[in-house]
Amino acid sequence: MPIYQILPTTKDLDNRIYEVAASLHVVPRREAPWKGGNAFQYDKSDECMALGREYFKESWSVVQQVVEEVKLERPKNVPTVLLQQKGWLSTALNETGVIIPIRNSTDTFEKDSIDVKTAEGVDCIKLAPHEMIVLESNVRFKVSDRVPFELILHPTSPIRKVE
Repeated sequence: MPIYQILPTTKDLDNRIYEVAASLHVVPRREAPWKGGNAFQYDKSDECMALGREYFKESWSVVQQVVEEVKLERPKNVPTVLLQQKGWLSTALNETGVIIPIRNSTDTFEKDSIDVKTAEGVDCIKLAPHEMIVLESNVRFKVSDRVPFELILHPTSPIRKVE
């Protein structure tokens, strides 16, 4: 798998994203250090939990198909909605990250991006509606500071090939 891949979201996942976006103005958040950066972490609301359930129902299998070298495990922690403030966040060595940008139905992410550090420098991935980003293990990234996002961190294990 390349260092990152952009995958489409489903209509049902988009509907859950809109519900989370509508709820964030009333969901408490707290500042939290997060793997190399600082972010606000939103409390887990019913809408956030429904988004996670929809991801596991509809999108997890699609993500597993593009991450061919490893098996994605169910996360140990419940997925979290964050709003990055500074620094670089990262996936761990044996972890695949899925970033689901949160937006309302009219937000086009016109000026928003995710920066991903690569061996060659920094790739700037323009955010677009109806997309999520899959990051391989041990990748540093930075999300535009006005875009909340759900971060799903899948522990990984090698796939054994049967010969």
